Amino acid sequence: MLAMTSLPDVLVQWLRDLRRRHRFHRELAHRLSRIDQDRHHADTALRQVLNALLERPPMASRRKGAPDAVAVLKSKAREALALMDSPQTETRDAALLSVTRWMASTDARDAETFHAYGLAFCLVHQQLLDDLRGRLTPHVVMHMTCRPRIGRAVQSSVSFASLETRGISQLNVVGGDPTSSLFRWDASLDALCVPVADSYDHLAGKVAAAYFVLAMVPEVKAVLKVDDDHRAGDTHSLARLMSQATRCRAPTQWGHHYHSPYPAGHNRIWHLGKCGDTAINDTPYTYMGALSWCTGEHGYVLNRAALQRFVWAHVYFDGLVRTALYEDAFVSDTLLRLGGRTRPAPMRSLLKAVDAY
Repeated sequence: MLAMTSLPDVLVQWLRDLRRRHRFHRELAHRLSRIDQDRHHADTALRQVLNALLERPPMASRRKGAPDAVAVLKSKAREALALMDSPQTETRDAALLSVTRWMASTDARDAETFHAYGLAFCLVHQQLLDDLRGRLTPHVVMHMTCRPRIGRAVQSSVSFASLETRGISQLNVVGGDPTSSLFRWDASLDALCVPVADSYDHLAGKVAAAYFVLAMVPEVKAVLKVDDDHRAGDTHSLARLMSQATRCRAPTQWGHHYHSPYPAGHNRIWHLGKCGDTAINDTPYTYMGALSWCTGEHGYVLNRAALQRFVWAHVYFDGLVRTALYEDAFVSDTLLRLGGRTRPAPMRSLLKAVDAY
């Protein structure tokens, strides 16, 4: 085999990146598979993981004043075990999720702390996950909306009703209490309620939270994300695109591409007048942004491997998720950074939009 050192630098870097992507893909799939295998006995499995963390040997060295990571994790593991032994309440459940997510976020190399948070999520949300498994099919149309406009999402879902005969289910998503860690099913709205503020400036967080939950439902293979002003267009081609997404194993997003001519080359005051936070409402967006993405206004499709990347983002990139403002650029950019890809699709013919409210 040709030695790597004899290849051009660009090709060497491409091969290294490809190897990293494949390794990450296998690792993430393995971690999620472990969670799914243990979810039926999540309480017992979580206790085993936490006790194993308590048995870890002390850190051998601490360079440059680094904190004692092992001691910190042991303290959090004791806290989690104490919570598991306390009476079950919503406050207890939220605290258990918070402490195990904190543990997981400390180091992405630590598969056991990741497993602890996944098991805690399955333990706390067992009923919700079971309900979603019974409600959702492999192909899902996800309507992103908010409580004041849930009626518009219902109107949108009516236009997609013919797809239900093809085995495609529908799901409305709204925001909820941002101070909680709990996901809920709101029966009065017939919608999944995620623990993210229900306003425009938190749309990226709402979408990421919904993808995280859907990735925790193994039966879901492809998701078409639409807004509450979307209506179904060419339903035959939509169904075909969803089937194509299911067959694709690489983490992929299909949509209408926007290519920025240079960094920040897009409308950076799109959010003015739409946000709940007045400080954001009067300020141009000044964070780094993507150079190309699938536009949210035309809808887009994620396959299962792409959905799984948002489990990783949910655990390790919470700060980014909370500060991201433009949902579509955030979704594509996060996917690309985590080894995924975007592909063009004729969304302007597959979907239609209401011109005015």
